Amino acid sequence: MFISVPLVCAGLSYGSFAGLSGYGLAAALFAPFLILVLIAMGFIWSLTERVRLLHIYVLACLGLYLFWLPGVSYDRFLMPLLPFLLLFLLYEVDMLVAMARRALLSSQAAGRISGASVALILVAVAGTCLYGYTSGTYSSFASLSTSASRAAEDSKAIAWINVHTDPSETLVCYRDPKYFLYTGHKAVRSFPMTEGYSWQDDESSMAKLETSVFEIVNRANARFIIVTPTDFELEDRPELHRKTFNLLIDNHPRNFILVFDSSHGTRIYRVEKM
Repeated sequence: MFISVPLVCAGLSYGSFAGLSGYGLAAALFAPFLILVLIAMGFIWSLTERVRLLHIYVLACLGLYLFWLPGVSYDRFLMPLLPFLLLFLLYEVDMLVAMARRALLSSQAAGRISGASVALILVAVAGTCLYGYTSGTYSSFASLSTSASRAAEDSKAIAWINVHTDPSETLVCYRDPKYFLYTGHKAVRSFPMTEGYSWQDDESSMAKLETSVFEIVNRANARFIIVTPTDFELEDRPELHRKTFNLLIDNHPRNFILVFDSSHGTRIYRVEKM
């Protein structure tokens, strides 16, 4: 959670620092840490002025995420809080800008040095955010063809669901928000969003993963599982995730009955009693 907050606010991905090491990695990690500190300071300063419902909301959400999903860094849970986190960041940045301006105009050398130091901090924060949002925008445009292909595959599964299923039946899939919005079905994420799963195909690893996936299905009283060739694209080692999840499905043919199979690999399984 503490890693996700600055990365989300700066528009960075978890792979932004891949390939860096040594001093380069240390310098790259300093900016997100600095952003986290500025957000916290902005929150504290605004809290000292007046306790608002906004502060209670932010604390309650972060506390819930921290204890509900310990050890998990997941962006989508932070998106409702992003405008408020950016507000706290800008609040502190505004204070630092005023402080740097006063210090740089000081007649004392120590004051000008401190002002320059604050200015460097602001430049580092601004540069990190500019890089994050610029690279994110570029990646979005560069991946339009991939997104279009994925959307076409999803549309086939969505069309089948809308025609052949009852709206009260729950779906299990990787992109559960999208299927919920386009079908009106309740939907749940298809894999455990916690650490401790190796996603290997050995017996003990598969048994542990199967237990968790079956628990997700049973708790949601799910009726269908949707598998697409682009699942797990945002996870670490997506190909391994896809291979292991497909193996899990194939190992239980009596529980997962294939009812839809597109030419490009999108499949829908009906869930039988477990």
